Amino acid sequence: MNVILLTIDALRPDHLGIYGYRKNTSPRIDEIGSKAVVYENAYANGPFTPSSFISIMTSTLPLDYHHYLPLPVNTKTIAEVLKENGYHTAAFHSNAYLSRYYGYDRGFDFFKDFLIKERKEDESTNFFVKARRRIYQIIGSRLGGGVKKMLRRLYIKSRSADSKKIQPYETADKLNHEVLKWLNAHADEKFFLWVHYMDAHSPYAPPRDYIKLFNPHISFDEINEFLFKINEEHKGVIFSQKELSKIIDLYDAGIRYVDSMVGEVVDELIKLGLMEDTLLILTSDHGESFMERNRMKHPSLLYQENIKIPLIIAHPDALNTRFQGIVSNMDIPPTILDYCKLPIPKGYRGKSIFQKMKDGCDEGVYSESSHDERRLPIDKRNSNTYNIYSYTTNEYKIIYDEIENRYELYNLPGDPGETNNLFQIKKDELKEYKNILDKRINHKEKKVLKDKIKNLKTRGRI
Repeated sequence: MNVILLTIDALRPDHLGIYGYRKNTSPRIDEIGSKAVVYENAYANGPFTPSSFISIMTSTLPLDYHHYLPLPVNTKTIAEVLKENGYHTAAFHSNAYLSRYYGYDRGFDFFKDFLIKERKEDESTNFFVKARRRIYQIIGSRLGGGVKKMLRRLYIKSRSADSKKIQPYETADKLNHEVLKWLNAHADEKFFLWVHYMDAHSPYAPPRDYIKLFNPHISFDEINEFLFKINEEHKGVIFSQKELSKIIDLYDAGIRYVDSMVGEVVDELIKLGLMEDTLLILTSDHGESFMERNRMKHPSLLYQENIKIPLIIAHPDALNTRFQGIVSNMDIPPTILDYCKLPIPKGYRGKSIFQKMKDGCDEGVYSESSHDERRLPIDKRNSNTYNIYSYTTNEYKIIYDEIENRYELYNLPGDPGETNNLFQIKKDELKEYKNILDKRINHKEKKVLKDKIKNLKTRGRI
């Protein structure tokens, strides 16, 4: 069997038709889901890319290590395991956090991250680029309102002059151009292909034709204005309901665009006669916030909008099925190996989703991250570093936040928006879930301490 893993950055399941969304954002993904297993309760193990992809690639939890980046070397990636078992492996993406610089090329015969480009001129010496950067620096200073507003408009106009430069990543059509060439060249081999699309991610600037499907009146000036405000939202910037509605229209247009690119890949697989020999997994690394808790994008929080993700698995024997059990990104590597009848490494924490479906497993899912200013776990002696943990079942979610030294408990069926903290009310449930979560926290802290001692011994400090 061939294995294809399609991951779409920042994709919320409740914005897909197959999960009940009213707008027509995902006709091709819906088509895949109609002949596959759709997982209703899939979760990311981390709320943003570096934390989540550790789980996707190594079937471990984000805080098992001192850091998210680079990718820890003491656990084999799914690409390494498949390569050792005769698979030709390839990856295509343009996310800097997933680059070869951070070790994400491990196990791949071919790895294209689109991050090294030949430039005809050095942008750092380009007058207009330098001027725009200087304007942005001035905007951040303590200028008076009128001058600051004028400079802000000038900055936005300078960016809008070339709409193609809005995206900090390669668009899905550029990825697909390379992906389809690779598929045609390796159609006769047993392969593992990973493609990661960024087009649902901010700055929410899909091609104009797709924006018109959802809101034909949004200009590139507005897109840049929204991007500016989103990047400043940690300073207390508030979005009006009208602005938020337009941003969501742009997000939905990005989904519709990447949906069409997913359809291109499926069409090519059918053309090459590969669908009957392929395990196809489509998921995301995390969700996206739209002011649910006065936050945008994907902060280091573990509420549903950040960690609930789509998961669709298609294979030749799949029927149109919807599975209600709890699964997570960490389960993807063992699921692939189980389907390919390959042994699962001892270090993998996840379980095969196919086995979970057979057993009716009702275990919950851990999600976690650090949320210091850089969102990367660093030495705990640094007072700016705090961890946040959650444990989610189909009934309850418990969250512990070290910053507030506070537990939160939510009944998800009755309160899907997690607005009513039952910490002081559901004493028995709190005790049960707190014990489960505390086992993870204590185990993690003991492991970190053990690793620190080992590191100090290695350096001759003790």
